Amino acid sequence: MPIVRLGRALSILVGVSLLGFVASASAVQLSANSPSRRAIDHPRKVTTTTTATLPSTTTTAADPTTTTAARAAVPTTTKQAAPVGGGLSIAITGNRFVNQHGQTVVLRGVNTEGTQYDCAQSGAGFYDDTTVSPGDYSTEIEAMKAWGINLVRVNLNEECWLGINGVPASTSQTGYPVPAGDTYDRSVNAYMHEMGQYVAALNASGIYTEIDLHLNAPGSELISDSGSMDAQNPLPESNSDPFWKSVAAYFHNDHAVIFGIFNEPFPPNAQGSGDTATGWACVINGCTVPDYTDEDANQYSSQVPSSTYQGEGMRQMIDDIREYNAAAPLLAGGPDFAGDMDQWLASYEPDGASLDPSHQLAASVHIYYPAGNSPCSDTTNVRTVCGGNVFSVATSVPVVVDEVGDMGCSNSSVFPFLQSVDAADASGSVDIGYAGWSWSTYNCDPNLITSYSTGAPSQAGEAEYCELLDLGAAPQSNPLFSPSDYCTGPVPDATPR
Repeated sequence: MPIVRLGRALSILVGVSLLGFVASASAVQLSANSPSRRAIDHPRKVTTTTTATLPSTTTTAADPTTTTAARAAVPTTTKQAAPVGGGLSIAITGNRFVNQHGQTVVLRGVNTEGTQYDCAQSGAGFYDDTTVSPGDYSTEIEAMKAWGINLVRVNLNEECWLGINGVPASTSQTGYPVPAGDTYDRSVNAYMHEMGQYVAALNASGIYTEIDLHLNAPGSELISDSGSMDAQNPLPESNSDPFWKSVAAYFHNDHAVIFGIFNEPFPPNAQGSGDTATGWACVINGCTVPDYTDEDANQYSSQVPSSTYQGEGMRQMIDDIREYNAAAPLLAGGPDFAGDMDQWLASYEPDGASLDPSHQLAASVHIYYPAGNSPCSDTTNVRTVCGGNVFSVATSVPVVVDEVGDMGCSNSSVFPFLQSVDAADASGSVDIGYAGWSWSTYNCDPNLITSYSTGAPSQAGEAEYCELLDLGAAPQSNPLFSPSDYCTGPVPDATPR
């Protein structure tokens, strides 16, 4: 059955997010021209690295249908075993990201698709990119290098990582948790192993990774982004605690990763604005929120589910991560699907004291054009979007627009916006990065490319590609496609065609 995309909904000046698609149980891989599964989804002081003592486990392999409740007290890892990022590293000092040489890093990259939902569907595998197979990422990485990017946002599903709530054995539940004393047999959890290998390959190619908690569900519910009956949820919950403890421990020796704490918070619900004192307090400290896991996509923007769960806040997630990983930089967003910035500093650094004891906290914001699809799409100048709040926050901490795109798949707004971002970065006063949504070939997801094999830009993708070409990040020639087919005029003044 073809994958069906449902359009992005708009609610109270905020583009409402929802993840959903329809797929047959026998589908093994998406074709390159399949519409998106991502139905609606809105859709920043260097510290000394410390190694936490990780708990060991003595339990045997668990049944894949076991619910979360039975595992709540089970330690999530024995030893960190993710491949490390070689000499590549990233940290925050002041309001900048810096590399292993202390040089400023401006993050410019893309979001990948599939890693947050394919794992929860029988036979779907791990990736939507048809050139990628477990252990072989060379074609995708070569195409990404033709763009000159230095960041890939890898979106995760907490249930696949933990191996709970009936996730398919082929992609996740293959013996979790780790037997006591193991140095970490990567066959124990296929998803954990595969994501670790993917991140390592990206890092080895000089590309930083943002590891993001993208999909989650409370209790024993399975969120698979399947059809119209799985929407993203407003806040983390009790399953998110073992998820982040495990992820933080797994990557605690990889210094080329950043943790995106939670994709898009949206308390109190998908309809009302969360840009209030109460909404920001919910994002930080948690609150009771509607459970959208089994919500019909067609009612997502018009109906609040009656079922609720106790949402946990970013403060708790930061504590979970820091219990096992003291060094990784963290990205944290505000309410309205990571769309608001006006109370970011007051919420994450109250009275000048960061919620992160490691002082490695940066700001995340999502911006979708045309105007009205997200709170910060009101202008195309980073100095004035959101009433100047994005730029204002960036004078204190790094900022990453880790989802940016145009829901009409035009490049007319994103291109001048990215130009303004890079001009602000060039001024030397701020460090603002971006990651386009998304590295996919789907028809206006929005999609950045038209071919997984070559990475040839789509009309929407021309905005970021031509800007990277002008910056000198993307090479002026490559063996995969001709830049002049997508950008007109001489570098550094090339523009989208």
